[in-house]
Amino acid sequence: MVGAVQQSFLCSGALVGKRQVVSADHCVDTNGNGAYVDLTKPGNDVRVVFNSDGNVNALINASSFAVHSDYKGFNVCPNGSSGCVNDDVAVLTLAQDAPASAQIYKVAVNPLLSGTHIIMAGYGTTGNGVTGYAANSSSFVTKRTGENYADLFDGDDEQNFAGNAEVFYADFDGAGRDTFCTRYGVCSPILPNNRESGIGAGDSGGPSFVEMYGELMLVANNTFSGRFTGQVAGTFGTYFGGMIMGAYTDFLQQATGGRIAFVPEPGSIALLGLGGLFVLGSRRRRSAK
Repeated sequence: MVGAVQQSFLCSGALVGKRQVVSADHCVDTNGNGAYVDLTKPGNDVRVVFNSDGNVNALINASSFAVHSDYKGFNVCPNGSSGCVNDDVAVLTLAQDAPASAQIYKVAVNPLLSGTHIIMAGYGTTGNGVTGYAANSSSFVTKRTGENYADLFDGDDEQNFAGNAEVFYADFDGAGRDTFCTRYGVCSPILPNNRESGIGAGDSGGPSFVEMYGELMLVANNTFSGRFTGQVAGTFGTYFGGMIMGAYTDFLQQATGGRIAFVPEPGSIALLGLGGLFVLGSRRRRSAK
């Protein structure tokens, strides 16, 4: 796991090759509208912090980064309106190899289905489901993990949200609040309070994993959180989500120069229809990174 600095902001990411880190486009977007960090300008950099030995054991600059061509800005739709968080996936290329102790993750590209158990990790804010986020609790050296279940999905915003799912949503359940079950009838299991989690500021770009073949594999990144009217950010009943890696295999293959392992190989995946997947559709609105 890694933490990345973007103009003094904290993001998270996952190492998928010796020099390749999957994160989020908006982590290198200086204004949320596609104005990217200029690495050629003196004083500008994107740094990746490794603490795979328990403390900071490497600080490596990114020599370049690749962003998805369909990303137009955070929460920006193809036509310029708001309400779309698709395509928020980036690949950072490091100027040197990551420490040998850093875990390189394979990428699970089988379809992500409702009810899939996910394990999230990141360096962002902590808090609790009753009062929400704790101020100033993010850290470059404190990795936190949590769990949830994928619930809802958005399709391709360039196809008016038809096609294969690109975005997943999960709600933060607890204290009798199960928002997606109450509102939409999507009722995934509820985990104990010491495991059920959401995400916070600084977790953007960080991984959601699934367990496959005895190891953790990257299935999605985490890029946004949101709440409904009357909810306090970070409390029970709020939600979060991110990009499904299986929807972006072509981009990931090209951006890493092929230095990435997909499981299973994309050509062997049996394409599944969207029947049975609940798509959030017109209810999509995001309130926070």
